[in-house]
Amino acid sequence: TLPIDYSKKTLDIGSLDVNGSPRKLFKNYTGTDMRKGKNVDVVCRGNELLKHFKESSFQNILYLETMEHDSRFWETLKVIKKLLVDGGNLILTVPGINFHKHEHPHDYFRFTKESLIELMNYVGLEVINIEEHENHCKEKHLFLIAMKC
Repeated sequence: TLPIDYSKKTLDIGSLDVNGSPRKLFKNYTGTDMRKGKNVDVVCRGNELLKHFKESSFQNILYLETMEHDSRFWETLKVIKKLLVDGGNLILTVPGINFHKHEHPHDYFRFTKESLIELMNYVGLEVINIEEHENHCKEKHLFLIAMKC
């Protein structure tokens, strides 16, 4: 089983509801995005979250289908580590190398398993699980859970 406690304080980075939201899965959920809209509680960029939240505030941080749209994702990842409590989890999904470009509002990056492992090492998060999947169009997609130790 995955180490996610759905009752704990959860931050969703990139929460604007474009094609669904995990909000109803979590009891104590805050959604953030760089744009106002459905499912957004706090408007700010990921690398500016410490202006709105204290360090060690969240058990879970969701960064789903967002990192490729974040022009400073490496800064956001450093902030994520600061926002997580010890033992807290980052749940991350990103498109793989061959995934089609999709603007929301911009699309900058693609990732591999190896790049995600290196990024987690860079910010000091321990990879718990990493998987690669293909959709019906044979486009690769990555799922990762990392923990602050």
